[in-house]
Amino acid sequence: MDKYKVVNRDLKYDGILFKVYRDEVEYPNHEVYVREKIEHCQGACVACLTSDNQLYFVKQYRYGVDQEVLELPAGKLDGDEDPFVGAQRELEEEVGVIADKWVDMGQFIVSGAYLSEVINLYFAYDLKPSHQHLDDDEFLDVSLMSLDDALAMIERNELIDGKTVALILKVKQFLDSQH
Repeated sequence: MDKYKVVNRDLKYDGILFKVYRDEVEYPNHEVYVREKIEHCQGACVACLTSDNQLYFVKQYRYGVDQEVLELPAGKLDGDEDPFVGAQRELEEEVGVIADKWVDMGQFIVSGAYLSEVINLYFAYDLKPSHQHLDDDEFLDVSLMSLDDALAMIERNELIDGKTVALILKVKQFLDSQH
């Protein structure tokens, strides 16, 4: 951010999940503009594929959009937890499986215009059963769906969670490149 300098920062809200700032930022043209920023911790999202090409999904109520959302297993990182460790933890907590093979699929910026949240994306396979460990406020249904069915749902605009769509498309591209 060498070209952009925060000249004044005002914390407007300090919540459980995020902080909201009103910043005055000097731009390269030396003008100062007001920007609002939500600081949120990083997260991890995992596409885990069974030996018969089924993906694990979770359906849970998402307060921000006031509806149940079908998505890949995901969650926020704890403090400065390593993203890979967080992905492993979330997979076991939400789905009750562990994976022997992992591929780092990059990152997903949720909404870079005002939000600091970055989701770390992983592809996991060679799965083994473990035990689900849901958080006290986590109520979700776990299901399986073929990769082809998930891709068809994306085409029909029935899978609309951004991180889920991005990761499924990356997994499809990765698997196609392996053949």
